Amino acid sequence: MRKRILLFTIITIFFLTLTNCNTGTELQELIANNNGETNNNSNSTGIIKLVLNADNGSSLSSVLVSTKEDILNLFITIKGLEVHKTSGSDAGWHSLPIEEGSYDLMALDNHSWAELISLSEITPGIYNKLRFEVTSAEVTTISGTYTAKIPSGKIKINLSFVIDEDKIVEITMTIDPEKSLKVQTFKNKDPKYTLNPVFKISGVSEEEDTD
Repeated sequence: MRKRILLFTIITIFFLTLTNCNTGTELQELIANNNGETNNNSNSTGIIKLVLNADNGSSLSSVLVSTKEDILNLFITIKGLEVHKTSGSDAGWHSLPIEEGSYDLMALDNHSWAELISLSEITPGIYNKLRFEVTSAEVTTISGTYTAKIPSGKIKINLSFVIDEDKIVEITMTIDPEKSLKVQTFKNKDPKYTLNPVFKISGVSEEEDTD
């Protein structure tokens, strides 16, 4: 009888030990898998900074001659910024947050400053296009304020740039007021303005993200 009890006890201890070993192994595998999932889900990012200024080397002389009025303000409203990525599994168009609002190109031209359009995180990779909307434009002269017609609401700029992890890429986008704004004058009628924005990239720079 004692031998049977001893044998039963030994068998029980053996199975308990085996179960604990398996549980420990499964726990280690679970931890390893979770760590792998965490590492796979950690996304590295860079930062894109887009600024707008006006070509202060230009003037609105052609417009002034036609209207015989000084143009005081030239407001454009920008929204809907997108960038096009060519590399990686997420290649394609990506929307970025933008400081939607109206920007006075005459103020930018006269004071030679730049307006921040967008500052946002972006996945590393190769990009080749910018696209955004100019939804409205207004021209203010001494005689009043006029709405400028915009033939093309979508503005696309071809530009190749690379976003690296923990780097800030600053893109300076310049608009030429003189080439962008055209006017038709009529006898005894209000002038008609047409805005077809002419943009160019005047600078692309990269710096370390120290935050």
